[in-house]
Amino acid sequence: MHPDAGAQRLPNECLYLIVDCLRKDLVTLRTLLLVSRFFFHAAVPLMLDDPLTTWDMTYAHAEIRTDVDKLMALLIASVLHSQRDKAHAKGDFDFSVDAFLSRFGLQLADPGTSSLLQDTIQGDRPTTIDYSRYFAEMPSCEWRYIKFHTLVRLKEFPPVWENEMPTHTDYGSLIQYSDAANPRAEHIEELQLHGDYKQEVQDRLANLFLEHNTKYIATLNFHIADSHRYLQYADKLENLKKVYLDRDQSMPDKHLEDTNSFIVQNRTAFPGKRPLLLEFSYSWKTSDEWEDLTPLERRQRQIEFQKPLIMLYEAVGKPREIDVTDCPGFYDNCGNIDLESLEELEDQDLDRMTYEGPQQRAFLEKCHKLRVLKLGVGRPDMLSWLVKQKEDGTKQARSDHLLKNLKVLDLWTENGASCILLALEDAAIAFGKSLREISVHSQLHVPDIPPEPPLRPPSISMWNLPFVRSIDISVLGHPLVHIGRFYQCPQLEVLRLQVIQPSWQSLEQDGVPNFGTITLSDQWELPRLKSLHLFDIAALAFNYDSLDHMRNLRELHLIVRKQCQVPYPATSIPRLCSYVCHQETPDSNNISPVDQRWKDRWNLPQLQTLRLEGAPSSVFSFSWLTGCPALETVELIHRAGFQRLPISSASEHSRFISRISPAIKSSPEDMEDTSMDPNLQPLLESKLHSFTFKGPWVMSETDLITALTVYAPNLSTLSMDRIHMQSTKNGQRFLETLLEAKAIGRELAEKVSEHDGTGTSSSEESLSTSVVPVGKLHKIQCQYGIGKRSAAYLCLLQVPSEEAQNYRDAGITVFSMMGKDLIVNSKRRAREGWPV
Repeated sequence: MHPDAGAQRLPNECLYLIVDCLRKDLVTLRTLLLVSRFFFHAAVPLMLDDPLTTWDMTYAHAEIRTDVDKLMALLIASVLHSQRDKAHAKGDFDFSVDAFLSRFGLQLADPGTSSLLQDTIQGDRPTTIDYSRYFAEMPSCEWRYIKFHTLVRLKEFPPVWENEMPTHTDYGSLIQYSDAANPRAEHIEELQLHGDYKQEVQDRLANLFLEHNTKYIATLNFHIADSHRYLQYADKLENLKKVYLDRDQSMPDKHLEDTNSFIVQNRTAFPGKRPLLLEFSYSWKTSDEWEDLTPLERRQRQIEFQKPLIMLYEAVGKPREIDVTDCPGFYDNCGNIDLESLEELEDQDLDRMTYEGPQQRAFLEKCHKLRVLKLGVGRPDMLSWLVKQKEDGTKQARSDHLLKNLKVLDLWTENGASCILLALEDAAIAFGKSLREISVHSQLHVPDIPPEPPLRPPSISMWNLPFVRSIDISVLGHPLVHIGRFYQCPQLEVLRLQVIQPSWQSLEQDGVPNFGTITLSDQWELPRLKSLHLFDIAALAFNYDSLDHMRNLRELHLIVRKQCQVPYPATSIPRLCSYVCHQETPDSNNISPVDQRWKDRWNLPQLQTLRLEGAPSSVFSFSWLTGCPALETVELIHRAGFQRLPISSASEHSRFISRISPAIKSSPEDMEDTSMDPNLQPLLESKLHSFTFKGPWVMSETDLITALTVYAPNLSTLSMDRIHMQSTKNGQRFLETLLEAKAIGRELAEKVSEHDGTGTSSSEESLSTSVVPVGKLHKIQCQYGIGKRSAAYLCLLQVPSEEAQNYRDAGITVFSMMGKDLIVNSKRRAREGWPV
């Protein structure tokens, strides 16, 4: 075996491809792992140690990403192996790697830098599959991270550098050269890190792949001025799907002709292939040189500037996607474009109706196969031509049923909610029977002067959309925006509402919350809903009784961000206001029986992710977990005054703490229970593995122990600020609580295990004893500090931060406290009589 092949050794190609294809099909992958012992032993190592991926570790999270260096080495090696095989098949056994690379002005880096490429040079362990065909569409953004100097380098310096070498490296240090043609050896390594040098290597490698993997390439990115270089490959790129084009401010006719010829030749050579997708760089937008022109002059200049874009779409033949956002005059000059196959149109020009309204309508009437429509809305009546006004003032769809295949509607505006929602009403009437997805967004731009109130208040959800599955609305709203019941959207699965409070409106008057500005939403009955994301005013107005009718909910996010000016959390939520006031003044007679009713839990059997930020965080209590057995992640973010994090919302003083007296500050125990309920049974089947709560939460040690041992016994990650109102010098007390929770958790597990063994209860027999409560908690992050004496007293050892993840991977709990990573010395702790 090659001594350096351990880390770079290629796995079995077939198994790798199977695993890669099944990563997203977990059901099939799980089945294969269970039924095939061979596949289990072969595939699991590939999944855990993929040679083309690496773990990217940060302070906040860890994620897996493509190892671009290994990928590029694999691409180069695959090409070299395939070229050697072709030469051998022709009887030429003198194939030379150096000679092949020198044709492109490249040579391998110093020996030993890549064991994979060393194997290629020696001809050992050739790949059985040309991997480059599977990675033909490599994102260009990843190329800049590749350490090319460890793989290949230039055979000779480019002629452009003969007289003047580049003088600055990427990291800004100055390099001086005495001889431009032969730089001193000590500068070569620095030169290879220079951006110009790396770009030259990238270009030559791209030419290599283009010439020897032509039929596998799916995406091309080139400048219009270089289009003549690619004409020779136009009739060989049989899998080409997308062309990304760049340009200069001026465009000679020859450059445009070459680009047109390239597109036409590729289309003619492969008539059965789907039409090319064209994407245009930012250089196709308006020039900065036109800023001094009047709007009309700028528009005329832009029309001339964008005429080449229209000609390129004509060359495609029957384009599937067209983006004309920055192309004024398009509808006046697009008569030669065949619209038979057009599936997606994007036009975000807000002035389109003013200049080309009738032409745009005529264009849309010809798009019979259009499935995706993205429009900029400049006026509320922009889509009124799609509906017919009845005598009684109501509207109905036109009899000719325009765009009957439309599935996705995306609207955008710079105006407020009234403009875009009124336009959406017309679109919903016209396309209601075909739409599957709706996305509505208004730019977060607030004028200095408040706009005039609309003649008719806009409404969200008053649409008949029987087949829509996803609604995403983000508008600059005001209290007049009414959120309805969505009762005409029975198939809705994803709902995202963001009603942003403008700066000229306040949700308080003279420091007192103004409840007249936020009205409670109607109760929603959406049995198919899987994802619910509400922001700001939409989150404040949410009717929690709707959760009784969302049994398929997987994600629940209720977020009130800092810029939404709400001073007090719970008392600013209409649904919670009376409930909280009732707890603070239980003798009040001003609260109706309906307002007094508040559930201690909701039955959401499919819920996996819960995030409550700002005011909605006050609704959470750990008793929620008894009705959410599939919950995996909980995140609570709270920024206002001190607030309790209760076990049960039915307990006394379970909610908002309006004022903190000095006595409470100095003695949190005065408000805590002193013992844990002995009748509580741990939720051993709990799937909750991550819990995050940030902000000034108040929680007793007893409640924290109860939460960790009973309600979240399988927690693996705990991230928090502090749970006491005292200073950061409570680290020792906090750690004592956590260590006590671990000991109590093991005792509870043993008790449940004993009961299961004797069969005393059928309900207890159903519990799985394979789960050890609290034993899985291996990552704890908090904002407490702890001194050396306190750490030694608790038998804790500090470990280097770079080794903390290794301990977590080994199942050892790591306490991350204000920059220190600590682990428990179990042997010493046992010797000193501490619970382990």
